[in-house]
Amino acid sequence: YRMCVHLFGAKSSPGVATFGLRKAAHCLDNSTQFSLKAKGLLQNSFYVDDAVFSLDSEQEMIGVVKEAVRMCANVNMRLHKWVSNSAIVLESIPNSEKAQLIMPINLDKSSLPVEHVLGLQWCTSTDSLQFCVDIKAKPHTRRGILSSVASIFDPLGFVAPVVLRGKHILQDVCRQGLDWDVPVNDKTLHAWESFVKDLSLLGNLKIPRCFSPRNFGKITLTELHHFSDASTTGIGQVSYLRVIDEFENIHVSIVSAKARVAPKKTVTMPRMELQA
Repeated sequence: YRMCVHLFGAKSSPGVATFGLRKAAHCLDNSTQFSLKAKGLLQNSFYVDDAVFSLDSEQEMIGVVKEAVRMCANVNMRLHKWVSNSAIVLESIPNSEKAQLIMPINLDKSSLPVEHVLGLQWCTSTDSLQFCVDIKAKPHTRRGILSSVASIFDPLGFVAPVVLRGKHILQDVCRQGLDWDVPVNDKTLHAWESFVKDLSLLGNLKIPRCFSPRNFGKITLTELHHFSDASTTGIGQVSYLRVIDEFENIHVSIVSAKARVAPKKTVTMPRMELQA
């Protein structure tokens, strides 16, 4: 017997999905009815089944979305569940092709919802990335603390200084030599409960998704600034993007960051700074 469709959930599914999208764009390379940006959406903007794509104008985005849908339709693939930070773009998309959270919303009066994009929360109304950390109740043991710290998904390191506190508590537990399922002492428990309580404050943090403001002029200079430092507690690094437009307006935005606890083995401060 031969499978007529690809099974959902197979280990090879992500690779097959990516190959199918790129093949759909490649088969239409000789066609002049589709723009390079629409083909680029299929070839370069997908991670498994999520696409993240930005353009300078709403009208241009409307055209690219329609072209991408037609390209996929030509190879019997349905490109749907669209969401955008622009109400004008959403109005151009049929309700059946929008994300489910978008469909019942009055685009004229309601604020746009929060979407999940590649594991991050994207508030489409403010066009910002935000966090909602919900630590499940787990035993106050080495195993439970490790599981809780590892569950905080922050690939760009926006909350690295906060997560570092949790990693430092875990390191203290390891230093004590406790077994995986032995409850921690009262001092460690108090520090851990305080850390978990403070995580709820991350809901107030909003990081602008775009590296430049909406009404920013044409960018004439782009600079990437990196800062790093080390201490006996940990090492950290952060990168900022500094842009200047034609009117000499300056805007700085965070790109990514990373923080690690200091190694248990004694290391000199110059070597720690080199690691940072």
